[in-house]
Amino acid sequence: AGYALLKSKLFLFKHRNSNVPKLFSLLAEKHPDKICFHYKDEQWTFDDIERFSNKVGNYFASIGFKKNDEIALVMNSRPEFVGIWLGLAKQGIVTAFINTNQRMETLVHSITVVNCKAVIFDSTLAKSK
Repeated sequence: AGYALLKSKLFLFKHRNSNVPKLFSLLAEKHPDKICFHYKDEQWTFDDIERFSNKVGNYFASIGFKKNDEIALVMNSRPEFVGIWLGLAKQGIVTAFINTNQRMETLVHSITVVNCKAVIFDSTLAKSK
């Protein structure tokens, strides 16, 4: 137990000026083919998530989003959720996680209170009438 504690403290000290996207990129570099997520019948490796997140981040940067811009993310738990969040975070874009159970006024309030410039939502949450 003492060795594990020492090892974790050393890791934290070594990466004290880091952030989650940087640490994830290090993991993806070290273990590219290791499974990161099992979702339904899919398997996503660390490299899959890294490449997906880079595409997301680069796309939003290319259309003019910049550091400290805010984007709402309304999505069920799935690998794309993590990839989108990581990609936005790599660009310094703030992601507002919106509860997928919110409806009507509560949903509108949650999105507007954080001054979002865009909303990304899971198409499975849209209802057709």
